[in-house]
Amino acid sequence: MPEQPECPNCAGTGVRLVPNGHGGQHAVSCACAIRDRINRQLSRIAPRDRWARIDSLSVCDDPMKCFSPMDLQRQIIDTLTANPDGSFAFFGPSGYGKTTYLAALWHRAVTQSNGRGCFYQQTYDMVRELRRYEFDREDTPHICRQVIREAMAKRLRPHVFLDEFDKVSPTDFARNSIHELVDELYQLAVGTPNGVQLVLATNLDRDEFMDAWGANILRRVEAICEAVFDFFPEIMTARR
Repeated sequence: MPEQPECPNCAGTGVRLVPNGHGGQHAVSCACAIRDRINRQLSRIAPRDRWARIDSLSVCDDPMKCFSPMDLQRQIIDTLTANPDGSFAFFGPSGYGKTTYLAALWHRAVTQSNGRGCFYQQTYDMVRELRRYEFDREDTPHICRQVIREAMAKRLRPHVFLDEFDKVSPTDFARNSIHELVDELYQLAVGTPNGVQLVLATNLDRDEFMDAWGANILRRVEAICEAVFDFFPEIMTARR
């Protein structure tokens, strides 16, 4: 691939100096660096779902493409449109649109925050990174209690997106790691003015999720989320 031309505003450093109003200057992120950060964050979603936007979600009437009933789709779209910065959990089998809804919320979170404080990861990768860090002290994991606290220290609202809980074996280490993270998010959600945004998707139903990860984690997730969507009975169960 040809090299990208050097940004004329920052000479490729990603930082430019602007007047501080007191006769001096201070450094700010260049527009090119912000754009690159946003693009990196958006690329964490699989290519097939990167098209999704909150304002472009529509009801699919083709049962071969989406198994979710049309009235259920309409309820979910209306809920997400009314509160696109909210926290949501999606429980249901493949083909019901969970990842599309998650991707639309992720695009909103990244673009509204300029990519700062946004964390998306498949749960398998998160647990693997946490185990590597725990035993080998490699690089800080993408999502963990430490990085969430660092985001809060920078006055950023954390946006945490977790996908594919069903792909992880619920070992003691994995269960403890998930509990530590979810409990941290719960404490922030109920204890700070802006709280956090948590979006979770899994092919497990709520009973399976509770059996795998524990009732306490499920209760914390339900307490954080404005709405919990359960596709298994093909009738939305929404809290609040």
